[in-house]
Amino acid sequence: MSDKGKGKEGSPASEGPIVLSDTDSDTDFFVSKRKPVIRATTPPKSPSPPTRSYSESDDSDDPSQKKKKKPKRLNKPTLPEWTRHTSNESKARARKGISVLRGSTEERGDRANTIVIDDSDDEIVEASGSKYGRKRIELTPPPELSEKKKQELRKLVESHYGAKDSLPENPLIDVDFYPSTHGTSDTPRTNEEKCLITVYMEADTERRANAAAAALREYQKARTLQVYRTDSLRGPIETLAERIGKRAEDIVLTYEGNRVYSRMTPQELGIGHRAEMTGYEKPYFERKEKERRAKLEALVDSDDDDEVPKPIPDPSQPSNGNGIPSTLDSAPPPTTEENSVRFVVKDVKGGEVKLKVALNITANTVLRFYCKKINRPRDDAAKMRLILDGDAVEPDTPMGELDLSDGDMLEVRVDE
Repeated sequence: MSDKGKGKEGSPASEGPIVLSDTDSDTDFFVSKRKPVIRATTPPKSPSPPTRSYSESDDSDDPSQKKKKKPKRLNKPTLPEWTRHTSNESKARARKGISVLRGSTEERGDRANTIVIDDSDDEIVEASGSKYGRKRIELTPPPELSEKKKQELRKLVESHYGAKDSLPENPLIDVDFYPSTHGTSDTPRTNEEKCLITVYMEADTERRANAAAAALREYQKARTLQVYRTDSLRGPIETLAERIGKRAEDIVLTYEGNRVYSRMTPQELGIGHRAEMTGYEKPYFERKEKERRAKLEALVDSDDDDEVPKPIPDPSQPSNGNGIPSTLDSAPPPTTEENSVRFVVKDVKGGEVKLKVALNITANTVLRFYCKKINRPRDDAAKMRLILDGDAVEPDTPMGELDLSDGDMLEVRVDE
């Protein structure tokens, strides 16, 4: 009891703080209970990060802190309303598979008559899903011309360029027909006047070793051309040059060993319905001709027999007392190296005759001597013509006016 009284008499301040307890005791009756103060506990505020003021110096020093600016997209000119398409059908027509070159036209399914044009070169837009395609526009083709309008245009073209004959149905024959220079458009033509000319190109021997086998076969393959017998060969030569990628003036054709010129016709060459020719490129042909002439000159120089044609006696000239025509007045002067020329006369069959004549001998005399050499009647010379570089030589032309060099070749053409 003493302890309890002491506790009652003592001051609360001297005995320490009052401890509250949940359990009941004797002293709890005299002590008032205070309700505990419950305070809401809030989490401490986190310190805010220090704010940093940006300056121009900081931006220049630290490139990583620079703000990335979005590039401004240039506004491209908008297309007219009639060129836009936003239908589901156009979206389904996005490109699939291999991309098509820009600016190309396409034909798809039942829209074969629709022309599709790429819109831009660089802009790529999302077509469907994760696939990308280029923006395209569709242009409506112009309306089809009526038959009457087509007929008017066809007549206009024919009146300006001249009517062309229908091409052959054979796809292996590729020919460009040109207006005839020997007949009129009013004269009907038949298939009997056409002829087929097969040309075999001969490759240059210097380039043949380095050329691929496939390219060589393609170059030397047979090419068939069709032309009328009375038309010039200019059209077929131009067609042949276009096929092999050369110029027409760089192509030389030969027929039976003789050079063929563009102004000649198959009828002049004696070609019927079919013929074969050999084609050369001009530099290669000129080199071959130079080599051939060098060989002929070597043969002529080694030949001791001077093939000098003597003048043919003319019955109208006065004769001596024995009835033999006098040739003293018409005899040519002695032939020397200064006033003579050596050349080769070649016929259509490939035969060659070497001659050495004076410069004052006419072409007709050369032809008569040529007939004698090949065992033909001399009267046949009236039907023959000497051809130099594609031009016919007049019968009374002296050989000195032809500006010939030793080893040159003259061709003989027989007039029909």
